Amino acid sequence: MSQFPPGPPPPQPPNGQPPYGQPPQYGQPQPPYAPPPQYGQQPPQYGQPQPPQYAPPPQYGQQPPQQYGQPPYGGGQGYYAPPGGQPNISEPYNSGLQPNIACLLAYLFSLVGGIVILAIEKQNRFVRFNAMQAFIMGVTLFAWNIASAILGFIPVIGTIISIAGIFVGLGYFALIIYMIIQSMSGKYVKLPIIGDLAEKNYPTFLKQ
Repeated sequence: MSQFPPGPPPPQPPNGQPPYGQPPQYGQPQPPYAPPPQYGQQPPQYGQPQPPQYAPPPQYGQQPPQQYGQPPYGGGQGYYAPPGGQPNISEPYNSGLQPNIACLLAYLFSLVGGIVILAIEKQNRFVRFNAMQAFIMGVTLFAWNIASAILGFIPVIGTIISIAGIFVGLGYFALIIYMIIQSMSGKYVKLPIIGDLAEKNYPTFLKQ
């Protein structure tokens, strides 16, 4: 009778598990079950930081979340201050007139209305800027009228000034309407040259 050589020993299970073909005994610790990772994902390693969760961008019309400890927009004053420190119509005022009404009166009666609003409004920078701009516009128109009245007696120059005066009057009227609409809607509009003078002088002019 022929003898077969002994074959390789049967494979042994990992340490702590019962031999193959035998059910686990009651009371023995079982290896923890870990679900297999999804395709393309790496299994999380113990002790390594996990990537931050994705935060969706804010919806249209919503303000971005504020960081802890930061004041709200406007420096905690309860209103929004635009970038660059420009005056805003919603700043506090002390004249008793609503800021949009004060701007309307300043531009409507530019020379007199501007200086009156500057005299009674000491706090709202938006109103004071527009009142100063309206006052300078009124002074400019008054100076044009004086110059045209003086030079109007010269035959040729007087005729040119009379024709130019029609366009100056129409342009000034259109500019007044435009500034009333913009200022009453809260938009900060600075005119060339006149706006620079107004921005420079409104903080101190008739402030005391």
